Amino acid sequence: MRELYKFCRAVVCLAFIIPTPFLLFSQRTLTAFPNTSIGTYISGFYVSLPASYGSTTKNYPLLIFLHGIGEIGNGSPAQLPAVLRNGTPMQINQQVNNHVDAHFPDPVVVHGNSYEFIVIAPQMNAWPPIVQEQQMVDDIMNYANSHYRVDASKISLTGLSMGGGIAIEYPGLAADPYGKKLASLLGVAIASFNENERSKQIAMAHLPVWLTANDGDTDPAGYATGYYNQLIALNADPAPELTILHEAGHGGWVDTYGAPTDGNGAHPGITNGEGLNVYQWMAQYKRVGNNVLVEGISIPLPVTWGPYSAQLNGTSVTVSWSTLQEENNRYFVVQRSGDGQSFIPLDTVAAVNGPHSYSYADKDPLAGSNYYRLLQVDLDGRTDYSGIMNVNVSGTARLSLKPNPSSGIVYLEMINAEQGRLEVGLTNTSGQLLRKWSFDKQATYWTQAIDPGQLSAGTYFITIKGARTKEVRSFVRTQK
Repeated sequence: MRELYKFCRAVVCLAFIIPTPFLLFSQRTLTAFPNTSIGTYISGFYVSLPASYGSTTKNYPLLIFLHGIGEIGNGSPAQLPAVLRNGTPMQINQQVNNHVDAHFPDPVVVHGNSYEFIVIAPQMNAWPPIVQEQQMVDDIMNYANSHYRVDASKISLTGLSMGGGIAIEYPGLAADPYGKKLASLLGVAIASFNENERSKQIAMAHLPVWLTANDGDTDPAGYATGYYNQLIALNADPAPELTILHEAGHGGWVDTYGAPTDGNGAHPGITNGEGLNVYQWMAQYKRVGNNVLVEGISIPLPVTWGPYSAQLNGTSVTVSWSTLQEENNRYFVVQRSGDGQSFIPLDTVAAVNGPHSYSYADKDPLAGSNYYRLLQVDLDGRTDYSGIMNVNVSGTARLSLKPNPSSGIVYLEMINAEQGRLEVGLTNTSGQLLRKWSFDKQATYWTQAIDPGQLSAGTYFITIKGARTKEVRSFVRTQK
């Protein structure tokens, strides 16, 4: 959904600044960078630095604000000020212009601790295709990290409508590397359909999420509620926050972030069940690898990962990993992929529940690239993933069966250039055809799960035939 905003009141933009910060009120700065590109989709942006930035050497939390479709522009001096119409940039603009009701907390005080955000608010020149949103956000992060003293463990991403959709789709593509770069995410009136796979990736990243929308804004309210329900069903830890505002029309950003008196009363910003406004809620989180900390207290996770690696040893690949601490851990599943996206399980390794080093030998790796990751499963069924490890192997078989022996589902993996129809047959040692399947192979890497059904324990053969392919592998069936 790429809806246009309806603006209910005129916006008075700050006089344009060519990159020289001006200092007013609290001495927080707001600097415009017109006609300055960050990657493909950013042609200009604003940066706001804390009042104390110039007098310290410490690193600061980073807040990235993504605007809506109504503020798209070419980054020129004439169009860049549109970014100041809503949300955080509007509040900071009003603050530096000495507006007493700006409602941007500076500093942000939460649980007795004080934080000041570096804020970057880019102007997008178009709505990026969904496959390029992650690169755009990464470009912004990389720019901020290379030009300012950013605390990389405290990066928060927020946006409204189009920007809110991009914000939630950024970690929704993959927990690692995207979700695990963020400490928190706030989405307002998000323009993003709630796909369950996105929620899965967000949950795997243990990313704190707060979504808001007007109940009269049908699609965004439904999307926000959909993501929330999916994350709850996935036992997301920490649990997501959802605020549905009793308002009509597309909006919610005034009530969410806060705004000064506009004739209808002041909007100080919403608070959650703990009484935290959105800035306090974002500021309290700190990312440490797979974990998220709140004021130095870990959100309980049973495993703290140590180093992990995958290395070629002769014709086998050894996957090694360690844990710095384990509690209530059930087991690990070693998974493999030929393309880094579709993974199949290789084996299950029981947990020791204490700092420990583990290893697993894959004796039948694929030809070419082998991607490995570890799925960790708690006693209560919650899960976490390691990062992805890559090993390149040459001279091995193009087809593998996992697990082998098997008492249930068998996964086929094959790498070759041929694409098209594949016929798969299951035979016994007498050559009798027991079952057959047909599949379409659409890429160099192909993986498929098959259920051999009820078979007696013993040895069987799986044959794969294509226009130029014929592979036969034996496997052993065991009783359940």
